[in-house]
Amino acid sequence: IVYTGGTTGAPKGVELTNKNIITMMIGVKNVEDGYDHTQTIMNILPPGIAFYYNAVVGFMGLGTTVDMISHFTLDNYPFILDRHKPNVAMEGPILFEKTQKSNAIEDGSYKKSSISGGDKLSKEKEREYIEYCEEHNIGTPVHQGWGLSECGAVATYTATRNYKEGTIGVPLANYTIGIFEYRTGKELRYGEIGEICICSDANMKGYLDNPEATEHVFKKHDDGKVWLHTDDLGVMDEEGRLYYKGRVKRMLTRAGNKVWLEEIEALVSEKATIDKCRCETLRDEEENEVPVLH
Repeated sequence: IVYTGGTTGAPKGVELTNKNIITMMIGVKNVEDGYDHTQTIMNILPPGIAFYYNAVVGFMGLGTTVDMISHFTLDNYPFILDRHKPNVAMEGPILFEKTQKSNAIEDGSYKKSSISGGDKLSKEKEREYIEYCEEHNIGTPVHQGWGLSECGAVATYTATRNYKEGTIGVPLANYTIGIFEYRTGKELRYGEIGEICICSDANMKGYLDNPEATEHVFKKHDDGKVWLHTDDLGVMDEEGRLYYKGRVKRMLTRAGNKVWLEEIEALVSEKATIDKCRCETLRDEEENEVPVLH
C-alpha cells in the first residue's frame, strides 16, 4: 500500500498487487536496450510512494545495481550525484535546475541517462538541460516519462529510439493508453486533447477502504474493458507519442471554448524575458472564471 493524493486530491492508500508490480517491471525492462547489470541507478525516493518501486524494483528487474540515498536536500543533490556517479538517475525539472546552477559537475560522462518525471518539463527547460548535458559530457537526450501511483508509477517512457522534443513517450509494454472525452468512453482522434486513460494489468486493485474513490477512477467502456481514468489531459500523435497537457482542474471554459492554463504558460515561457510563470483561475462575475498570469 502506497499513499498518494490521487486523482481527487485527498490522501488515499493505493493497493498494488504482485501482478501490478511485475507488469510494471516487464514494461520497464523493454524501454531501453542499454540498461543492464553493468550499470547503476541512484534512487533518492522514499518507499512510501509508488515511484520508489519503479526506481528500485523496476530497475532491479533490469539487473542494474541500485544505489540508495537515504537523505538529500535540493541544494546538495548535485554534489551527491557527482559523488556517487550513477549511470542512470531518476530526476525532474527542479533537480535539473539545481544541477545546472551548481558547480558540482565538471565531467558528467559517467551519467548515461537522465530520466525526468514527477512534474512537467517544458520544451524550453528540456533544451536548456540538453545543452548543459552536452557541455558537461552527460548522455542525451532527456528521457521523459509519465505515470501515476494508481498504475504502478510509470506508464509511458521516451526511449532514445523514439525520442522527440516535448513528448512524455510511448506506452510501455502491456499498457494500452487512449485519449477519451472527459469521464466518458468516447475515444478521440489523434491530435485531439482529452483525458488520458489506461488499460493494463499494472492498474491498482483499488483505493484502500474507499470504494467510492475507486469507482470514480475505474470505468467500463463499450469495448468491455475496465479503464483507469487519470484526470490528466493529453494528446497523442499518429506515431503513438503522448504529450502532456495538464490536470483537468487546470482547464477552464471561456466563451464556450476550452482554455488550457499550461498552454498559456508554455507560450509565455518562450519569451526570453520570462524566467518562470504560473497561470491560475480567477472567479469573474461576467465570465464565471478567467485565466490570470503571474
